[in-house]
Amino acid sequence: CCCCCCCCVTVLQGFVRSTTKYWVRAEDVSHVKYHVLQHLPVFQFDKSDFAGDAQLINSVYFDNENLELYHGRLDKKPNAIALRIRWYGPGEPQKVFVERKTHRESWKGEESVKERITLDEDKVVPFLEMEYSLEQAVADLRAAGKSEKEIDAFSALFTEVRQQLDSKQLRPFIRTQYMRTAFQIPFDSTVRISMDTNMCMIKENPDEGPSCTLAGRWYRDPSLPINRNEITRFPHAVLEVKLSLGQGQESPAWVQE
Repeated sequence: CCCCCCCCVTVLQGFVRSTTKYWVRAEDVSHVKYHVLQHLPVFQFDKSDFAGDAQLINSVYFDNENLELYHGRLDKKPNAIALRIRWYGPGEPQKVFVERKTHRESWKGEESVKERITLDEDKVVPFLEMEYSLEQAVADLRAAGKSEKEIDAFSALFTEVRQQLDSKQLRPFIRTQYMRTAFQIPFDSTVRISMDTNMCMIKENPDEGPSCTLAGRWYRDPSLPINRNEITRFPHAVLEVKLSLGQGQESPAWVQE
């Protein structure tokens, strides 16, 4: 019922970390979920955002006209990045995560990195347009009681992402949307599994109507209809299995099955 589509293994600081993704036929999703639930509970980050056992996730990916970031990630170029803004749950976003993923060479013992900062939705366009300064952001963080360590980490990523947005002329390009069910024993990262269903990809800039940039938005106006040629529905679910094992430790037998 599953077809492996990619696998990545990294050896780091005495741990072997691996990520394997599978395509799961829609008719087999319930069967796979049932099998996983025999070993891991559903992991909920925020119960108010869940529909049944799953959470809606929207991610707006940024790129330029040459699809530089897309091709860099596809070709697994060293230090290739992906930039996205993600939010969880139904309805309009309130708080969002600005995330950067950087590809590292696993065969060199390096681990790819995912970093993120949190912004209020009304700060996103000013952030993208270079109108929300680092000084303002730091003042907001201090007012919210954040530690100096948290502020330093935020400041570094805030500055670097802004530089990359400007130098590469990045803009909102495409969105992924899906329902995610996560399985994990709390505080135990040995085995983490997620199942993404109802996955689709949407053009963030409509064919008919102004682009996000011209409209002063960072994501597509939800009041605009989505034409058939602006959305692609992925026909399968995606199962991701993440393992973090000690040297010489084998993955649980049920995972291997």
